[in-house]
Amino acid sequence: SPSIFGIEYHTQGELLTVKEAGALWVRRNALLWSLVEPTEGVRDWAAVSQLEEELIQAAQQGQQVILVIRSTPTWAQRIEGSFCGAIKRKKFDAFAAFVRDAVARYSQPPYQVKYWELWNEPDVDPAAVKPDEVYGCWGDPQDDFFGGGYYAEMLMQVYPQIKAADPQAQVLVGGLLLDCDPINPPETSNGSGQLRDCTSSRFLEGILEAGGGNFFDGVSFHAYDYYYGTAGQYGNGNWHS
Repeated sequence: SPSIFGIEYHTQGELLTVKEAGALWVRRNALLWSLVEPTEGVRDWAAVSQLEEELIQAAQQGQQVILVIRSTPTWAQRIEGSFCGAIKRKKFDAFAAFVRDAVARYSQPPYQVKYWELWNEPDVDPAAVKPDEVYGCWGDPQDDFFGGGYYAEMLMQVYPQIKAADPQAQVLVGGLLLDCDPINPPETSNGSGQLRDCTSSRFLEGILEAGGGNFFDGVSFHAYDYYYGTAGQYGNGNWHS
């Protein structure tokens, strides 16, 4: 049966090693919108020629790529200077047009990309990371759902365009951090009696509350467990795991 084993890679040279490891799936972060369309309406696909070579190699090796799309160009930034941050609402249609063209381009041979992930960890506060960070940073600390509803608005415009370009395409909510349990928050430190603020982990709930549930096919979740120093002992106290 096909392997479910996958690896995220960062350079083309790693692809052969990934193949040798037996990974069928590879995740690539990312196709940068800001690089291809620095000026609205003008696409420069040559700017991602290296990425295109990687996608071709992965397809030739029989690997399925999960391709992340991120990086808001300056003309579309909701927060000025924030490439990892959210898109202006009035530019959602421009992003949808870009993604439609990207899917039309890369879903066909020789690329064969079928899985698309919109941003990487969008449930991050823009104030917590550098503006050009590899994370997404759509988080809104002033919102009860940390900006999930706004992200849902984007999905509602982009998802139909992706399906129009390739009905077989699968759309993933950008790999969510969801770093602690908002229903039963952990203590800031053991025995402190003070609970962590886990509002950011309501981002997915916000997507659903805003009606975004019909506008994605899967959810990426970066569920990290931590090694406890003894073989077989690991977990994540942030989720009481």
